[in-house]
Amino acid sequence: MRIVPLLGYLSASIACGLLACSVENIVDEDIEALEGALDSADRSMSASVAVTSDWGSGYCANVTVKNNSRSPATTGWNVVVALNGSTKPTPWNVKFTESNGQFSATNVDFNGAVGLGSSTQWGFCANGSGRPTIASVTGSGGTINGSSSASSSSSSSSSSSSSSSSSSSSSSSSSSSGGGGAGGSGGSGGSGGSGGSGGSGGGSTCTSPNQQVCANQTGTHCGYTFEYWKDTGSGCQTNTANGFNVEWSNINNLLGRKGLRPGSKNQIVTYSADYRPNGNSYLGVYGWTKGPLIEYYIIDSWGTWRPPGGQGFMGTVTSDGGTYDIYRTERVNQPSIEGTKTFYQFWSVRQQKRTSGTISVANHFNAWDRLGMKLGNLYEVSMVVEGYQSSGNASVNVSMK
Repeated sequence: MRIVPLLGYLSASIACGLLACSVENIVDEDIEALEGALDSADRSMSASVAVTSDWGSGYCANVTVKNNSRSPATTGWNVVVALNGSTKPTPWNVKFTESNGQFSATNVDFNGAVGLGSSTQWGFCANGSGRPTIASVTGSGGTINGSSSASSSSSSSSSSSSSSSSSSSSSSSSSSSGGGGAGGSGGSGGSGGSGGSGGSGGGSTCTSPNQQVCANQTGTHCGYTFEYWKDTGSGCQTNTANGFNVEWSNINNLLGRKGLRPGSKNQIVTYSADYRPNGNSYLGVYGWTKGPLIEYYIIDSWGTWRPPGGQGFMGTVTSDGGTYDIYRTERVNQPSIEGTKTFYQFWSVRQQKRTSGTISVANHFNAWDRLGMKLGNLYEVSMVVEGYQSSGNASVNVSMK
């Protein structure tokens, strides 16, 4: 079963409507990466919170829970979040109880096991002008490095001060929230699991070892957010210092991607790929916006079928030495980053295939806007390899600035 976080709720939708959210919201959007990080008393666990969307009378935030020293993995964890005056929290991917101006969040079945040195993420939205801080974090299971016995739990608490402290995520994560993909008709489904903050990405100076993931997972590696998702068949994604590799065999649908969340409209994506699909597949830039909910593709190459199949043609745009056909298609009651929804897909598909070059994201966003295709608040900018009812492999070097 796919588990997809609900990344918005009614207050967020109303606020976005009042603020006339559109592609222009992206230009100066600064993620409010904050609002406090905390270690457990024995330093085996840590938690941090970052506001990802703020409309004054409310916000949405991501919480990162990291296993610092429990080997081989935790069996569970708990985080208490101080709301500092905000109300009505609506978390996803956790079990929670609320009392006395704070709420306690406990792992669910799929994200309780966090490997040593890894992290998992969950999120919530709330009303009000107060901003959250971490009040306590506890972990259970595993053996704390340096300890001779298995530890059941540890905790640490702090006052619910509203002062800010910066937060960052570890080099990898074991969150298993799902991401969806494209159908044979050219439509692509949802993606889940948030993580990582925007800005300029990492590069070849990264010294983290290669990281292979073969189960649905979202995390960070070398300054970028990665997400790997498939439904049936076999496949793996290997995160490298310069990008990522993907291989798949007899899958129904698979997405491997690496990029920035939320990223920027002005992102310049430079890439080169050894791209070898055997069947239906896409290579390009991919992401979502919220308010309105839009799934977007900037496709530079594909396999045996050129998406999205010719329907919904809107016009063309010339960018980075090539001409792209623009399409708008609709997905009805399909998985998304906000659960099962009806939403539009925006496409720029290069007329001539290529497997290396530069993609200037703003050129496409601006062209869509001129055609009345309005984006919302940016959720991600990622380089993606997607396969549908096919096999294949790809090795992608990518950088974003």
